[in-house]
Amino acid sequence: MRYHNGSFYDDGIRSEIINGILLCDSCERWYPIEDRVLVFLPDNLIGEDRSNFKSKYGNDFLINKERIETTRDRQYEDSLKVREIRQRDEEANIYHTFGSDFHDGTERGHFLRIIKPENKDVIVELGCGTGRITRDFADRVVDYIAIDFSGKSLELAKKEVRADVLLVKGDVCNLPVKDRVASQ
Repeated sequence: MRYHNGSFYDDGIRSEIINGILLCDSCERWYPIEDRVLVFLPDNLIGEDRSNFKSKYGNDFLINKERIETTRDRQYEDSLKVREIRQRDEEANIYHTFGSDFHDGTERGHFLRIIKPENKDVIVELGCGTGRITRDFADRVVDYIAIDFSGKSLELAKKEVRADVLLVKGDVCNLPVKDRVASQ
């Protein structure tokens, strides 16, 4: 299965997936798709989602087949990221409404002046938040992938962007993608 132009394709047949599981042929890892959002969070950041995933799909789908040794530094870093995810989830509505006036006047205008995508381009937006920048660029390119680790922000983004934007819940510092999948 591959993703192109806002849809998943299996042997050339378009498939719109709202809820399901995506299997990576290379690493044989399962990734849940929940309400149009592909969950790419690493095991150490899944938190509550891990039990939710297991309750839905059982133990047949192992999240990680190898046990990763965690160091004290890694555990500390992970705990900070989990706290940040929770904080961003709690503040998503505030950021989306209150913050939008400020950001629309600064960030958004800046991006619109600098980035001039062409129709054939693919954009991967790291840290898409609630989709304010996403909505301005998604209609200008063939494929758009918007990544954030706040589930609540992605829920708001779904309301802002067209349905064929691939929304990914993931840690942009640890994405399970090959090198040079996207270039600048």
